[in-house]
Amino acid sequence: MNGTKRIATTAVLAVCFVVFSETAFAHGGKYRGPTDTVPGRLGTPGDFTPPPIPGGPTTPGGNHPGGPTTPGIGSPVTGGAPAVGPGTGGKRSAAGGEGFEQWTFWWENNKARFLNLREKVRSGGLVTGDTGYFLGRGNQQATVTTLSPTKAQIRDQVLPALRRTLRDDDFDTRAAGLIAIGKSSRDAEVLPDILRGFGDANAQVRESAGLALGLLGQEAAVPLLVEIMNDSAEGRRLTQRATGVETRTRAFAAIGLGLIGSRSAVPALREVIRHRNAFAQTDVPTAAIHALGLIGDPSVVPDLIQVLQDATISDYVRSAVPIALGKIGDRNATPILESFLKNERENDIVRWSAIIGYGRLLRGSADADAIQLLAHLLRSSNAQTRNFAAMSLAYVGGDQARTTLLGAFRQGRAEQMPWVSLSLAVWNWGSDADPTILEQVRRQFQEQRNPTWKAGHAVALGLLGDQASAPMLTRELARNADHGLQGYLCVALGLMQATESLGQLEAILKTSRSFPELQQQAAIGLGLLGNKEVGRLLIDTMAKTDSAYVLGSSAMALGLIGDRNAIEPMVKLSGNPEAKKIVRALATVGLGILCDKDSLSRLTRVAEDSNYRAKVDFMAELLTIL
Repeated sequence: MNGTKRIATTAVLAVCFVVFSETAFAHGGKYRGPTDTVPGRLGTPGDFTPPPIPGGPTTPGGNHPGGPTTPGIGSPVTGGAPAVGPGTGGKRSAAGGEGFEQWTFWWENNKARFLNLREKVRSGGLVTGDTGYFLGRGNQQATVTTLSPTKAQIRDQVLPALRRTLRDDDFDTRAAGLIAIGKSSRDAEVLPDILRGFGDANAQVRESAGLALGLLGQEAAVPLLVEIMNDSAEGRRLTQRATGVETRTRAFAAIGLGLIGSRSAVPALREVIRHRNAFAQTDVPTAAIHALGLIGDPSVVPDLIQVLQDATISDYVRSAVPIALGKIGDRNATPILESFLKNERENDIVRWSAIIGYGRLLRGSADADAIQLLAHLLRSSNAQTRNFAAMSLAYVGGDQARTTLLGAFRQGRAEQMPWVSLSLAVWNWGSDADPTILEQVRRQFQEQRNPTWKAGHAVALGLLGDQASAPMLTRELARNADHGLQGYLCVALGLMQATESLGQLEAILKTSRSFPELQQQAAIGLGLLGNKEVGRLLIDTMAKTDSAYVLGSSAMALGLIGDRNAIEPMVKLSGNPEAKKIVRALATVGLGILCDKDSLSRLTRVAEDSNYRAKVDFMAELLTIL
């Protein structure tokens, strides 16, 4: 299946939108953002079909390779128009909707740090009761405690169950099991379990083994991953590929090195990008560049700049460099990124990455020259350039950036306004809400009728913590039938801690079983509000349905909520031979998310501040994985 595009082009909500398709469900994960330009040939764009705002459900069990799900009311175009190349700013629908320029793409790739959902749910307070409740027996009295899984639960219940999934006849479940083991375990004793995955008959499982070693985070895995990345004799022995380790398996091994974060991997990764023959294909050098960015060693900056300046190298590979430079944070790279921002003849894919990396590199600097340059790009004729420039202005910060963004409300285009609202909310993040910003964002929400754009303003109000706007949002939630907008309203109300909306969100959670995506957004909103009954409500949903779609979706939501009381029923679901394979796989994914040892998954570091418009094959797949 490596040659098949297996990712549905749809913006997911709450990082748990589920496309129930074997072609879309890869490596035990699911889609979180656009595939956009996944080149079949170097420099050739792929599918630019934009996704809908998460709205109507997909057909359970349907096959959607590269296609969108059914849109909700007001959703953008769902496909059919020819692809367009870099430089056009993306395709637009006949109805005036956006393509990949939508704010939802940025949000779905970056929201984890703003939601911080698991920490909110697991804080001390009223919990859902003991495990017996979830199984229909035992004490249903609530207690006051943390909801985090215990070490004993992971050792005695979770890891044995995950080891069993490695023997499942479904490759998705085996892949999910490897990744879940890497997430949930801290011990080198699981290394043999993961290493056996490299010998699996399925390529996706072998690729997942490399990622699982990175998620495990053990220094002992570094030399093993280096051998696999380099396609050495030892790497071929480890993967049982006598004729050579597959390119994508090598790329996932490289990313695994970045996830471990050890500087001992830097020499091997540096060698990859120093050899000209490595650039004959895109996956391995791109993965090495991203890995170097994750490790953050400034000594590699000159090597990365050399790749960026070499126009003979694929633009898709070069576009990874500014992202890595931004994450490394060495401001000696500022001049080279500025030169790309100023060069309007540069390929858009590379230039967009330069804008993103530049903002991250100068985060919190309030640099006047940077603000002036980004303000110029804010008026670009290219929609994506404008949007990324707005967010980079928020990152740079300072009063001048605030003034520039507020000015965009008067001068910008309607489709740009959600980006401006979100950028101002990010600019304000961590401080008391600025009254002028609140006034402007509220006005945008009130005046906007397009549900996709209105949802963006709602999320911005949530990030601003604007509790005074809660009545306005709850009225819209009751009035508007668009499920995509309703879902983001639930999240916004949770972000702003609008506790008066608890009853409304609980009602949506109970009554939206036919729309699992909306149900998941409601669950997230409730989790953000500290509601400890979310797990119980989701288990009730699972007990009342035989739909694989709803069962899998609920299991994923339970994982995100992070309630340890859900472990036992999810363990049973993951190993139930009578359950549909997609349900077993998603229950396994949910266990990995629920028991992740990191408060924010290590994988969020890859998605955060990424150029989701420039995905080589392995990168498009990587961002489907939670």
